[in-house]
Amino acid sequence: MCKFYLHIIIIFIIFVYYLITNSIIMILAGIDRDQTFLFTSFNDFISNDNPVRTIDFFVDLIINENTIEFKYKGESNEGRPAYPVSVLVKLFIYGYINRIRSSRRLSTECKRNIELIWLLRGLAPEYRTIAYFRANYKDIISKYNTLFKQKVADLKLTSNEFAIDGSKFKANASKDMLSRNATLKELEKLDETMQEYLEALEKTDKEETADEELNKEQLESKIEELESKIAICKAALSTMDSVGKNFISPTDIECSLMKSRDGCIPAYNVQLAVETKNHFIMGDYVTDSANDINELALMVEELETEISAEDITTLTDKGYPDLDVIEQLEASGRATCYSALPEEKQDKDFKYDKERDVYICPQGKELRRFRMQKSKNNRQFIKYKCNDCAGCPIRSKCTKSKTGRMYSRNINQDFRDSYRAKMLESESKEKIKKRGSVVEHVFGNMKVTGGKIPLLLRGKEKVGTEIKLYVMGYNMKRLITLFTLPELIELVSKAKEKEVEMNRNILFFCIFLQIYSKKQKYLSYYC
Repeated sequence: MCKFYLHIIIIFIIFVYYLITNSIIMILAGIDRDQTFLFTSFNDFISNDNPVRTIDFFVDLIINENTIEFKYKGESNEGRPAYPVSVLVKLFIYGYINRIRSSRRLSTECKRNIELIWLLRGLAPEYRTIAYFRANYKDIISKYNTLFKQKVADLKLTSNEFAIDGSKFKANASKDMLSRNATLKELEKLDETMQEYLEALEKTDKEETADEELNKEQLESKIEELESKIAICKAALSTMDSVGKNFISPTDIECSLMKSRDGCIPAYNVQLAVETKNHFIMGDYVTDSANDINELALMVEELETEISAEDITTLTDKGYPDLDVIEQLEASGRATCYSALPEEKQDKDFKYDKERDVYICPQGKELRRFRMQKSKNNRQFIKYKCNDCAGCPIRSKCTKSKTGRMYSRNINQDFRDSYRAKMLESESKEKIKKRGSVVEHVFGNMKVTGGKIPLLLRGKEKVGTEIKLYVMGYNMKRLITLFTLPELIELVSKAKEKEVEMNRNILFFCIFLQIYSKKQKYLSYYC
């Protein structure tokens, strides 16, 4: 009996040893490829906290709520059915989050990346389809970008305070810019050379020798070559005239020559408005202007259009403060503006007497109101003039005018002075300081995503579309960072419940008004 139990124990030990050794082998060597598995669900490949689940949920949420807005297939029913818009939107968002922007790479990842296979339900668009959608369906991409921002705003995840800035993105264009002056000089040289060749050709026409005939053929070939170069120069000048620029790139005529850390490069100026609560990008557009001074009003308009923003507060750097624009925005109640200000270019030795409306020069002489004047950009100035400069000991240093010293005062100078004083307050300084930490990080993130070639498309309109893909990717990344999927689902559910309750209250109020109006009509009839 003891031997029996001993045998059982020995067999059990051998069995356990076999299991342990085989498990170790499996861990070290992996799973046998010929082994057959039966999976209950494809979801087993994707963990519950995987970011692609959030992408899938949020894109479907927006597209399902706006089905009519997302149709891009033409009227023809011929050929293969078009991919659903949700598939391509999810693909681009995933790509821009994970620094995969190339159409060919995205197409490859659709076939081998388990996350993308799950996200797109096994669909794998070819690179031509991906590239064509990005380049030609700007309306759909723009619409989704807008709805994304609106949804984030509806979920109360944003504030009405926006850090605004612009950054230069190198255009997908040749570095060899064509200059108007250089092109004109080149055209002049070509015309001179052409005249010389034409004179030489006329001379050879009078000769009849074989050598002269050969020379004639060479001259005609040279003239044909010169005509081609002249045509190119004239076309370049015509293009410069049409776009109003003195420099153009042969490969992307809509970009501009802009200063950057890498010197002067063909580039676009990307404008962003980032809200300061959770750092979502709520406003974006592309301009070919090298500076930002005219962009503040346009960005406020962009925020009003995109997300119906009200009571806007803007934070900007020294590149934006057109104080006339700021006065208009604040006077209309559209925005409250905080901006770093450059040094005011005014002679501080001239003191303004507001009560008498005169300027006092360093020698105690008065400059009285003389006339109104407009600048080239239609800004109005009041000219003040001193008529008593004779015998002034510092006249030669003060003015070269024979009639006396003139001094200009902006018609809105009172606002400018009060605004400058406001920007020196501690609260204003803190807000302006906050701007850099909010918006500059976003630009850094976008440029890291883009790498050495941040822009793949050419032309201002298409570049604007590409920037919207950057924006969608960044905003989705912020959403994933802030919330887990269950938290996001709960947030959306609560928002829908509040919306339903609000609609119910509105309905009851309308019914009440209708009943009340009928009651008043009935009483007035009988009374």
